Amino acid sequence: MKKQQTGFTLIELAIVLVIIGLLLGGVLKGQELINSAKVKNMAS
Repeated sequence: MKKQQTGFTLIELAIVLVIIGLLLGGVLKGQELINSAKVKNMAS
């Protein structure tokens, strides 16, 4: 008989946190690029 697993393992949680971090980093970098493009557009 298999033991039923409840909850998540430490590795699964770590992977999810890494993915969330990458997504947030990408979003913040995208916002920075958009803002710099707006500034350049206003300047020209």
